[in-house]
Amino acid sequence: MKRGYALLVTLFLIFSISLILLKSLTLSNLSIKESGNFQRIVQLNLATKDTLNILKNSPELKDLNDTVEYDNFLAEYENIPFSIDKEDAILLSLEPSNTKININDIKSWDSSQKRDFINYLRAYGVSSAEYFWDILQDALDQESRATALKEDMPLLANQKISNKRVFDRLISYYIQNSSDLGILNVPWDKLIDFKGNGLDVNHMSCEVWRVIFGDRADEIGGEICHSKKVVKELNSTSFSKDDIKRLKRYKVSTNIRVVSVTIRLSKKNKNDIISTFDYDIDRKKALNVAMDF
Repeated sequence: MKRGYALLVTLFLIFSISLILLKSLTLSNLSIKESGNFQRIVQLNLATKDTLNILKNSPELKDLNDTVEYDNFLAEYENIPFSIDKEDAILLSLEPSNTKININDIKSWDSSQKRDFINYLRAYGVSSAEYFWDILQDALDQESRATALKEDMPLLANQKISNKRVFDRLISYYIQNSSDLGILNVPWDKLIDFKGNGLDVNHMSCEVWRVIFGDRADEIGGEICHSKKVVKELNSTSFSKDDIKRLKRYKVSTNIRVVSVTIRLSKKNKNDIISTFDYDIDRKKALNVAMDF
């Protein structure tokens, strides 16, 4: 794909220049504890800024109007490594966003969606699925700030499950109070996220299909979630009206052009530090910027 190749060249050249600038940083005169790690954080921030500027100023992205071209673009830039020196490397990854359920959205789910979710958990052997549902609802409850769960977990004070660490605490709370280890069978990493608004039918995971359609998931969405079929419009498919209604209940649509970007700075004998953000192609806007180190 010529446009994709042009973008790759652009990324490589500008990112290479960026790395030269990063290597020229000298922080040795800064009297900061752990200055080596501080330098890496500065480097990662600069790399994040450069990557965002590349995406904003790339004319190639404007032409990715077709769903197939967009998929090709994502496949082409799934992982782009850059070596800085013998010890340092940066890995740039671009993936589709809106592939998993934002766990925070369940606070507004109706009784039908609750039933779908509980049936999904039971299929994986969760014996007290309704109790876990209650824990999630309690965690996201906007009214109560003094429940037993929130007393045990002050991090839930903002009524939001903000990241995997908080969610893992909820899992531990459930196991502690139910003695049910079946909850660990659920492939949470393929099912939930902590950001995003809506789901892209062409990129949502097979586990999401299983929540929505249960035993009919493979029949309805098997080819799509395994990337063997591309849906351009929900109404132009073989989906029944009831199936489309069910998909829309979960805010499923087509061609959500938001890319999830991960920049990983690796250093020999040290843990990676990671910068992430979502990039809205149409609005040229970065969303959900975060750093983990």
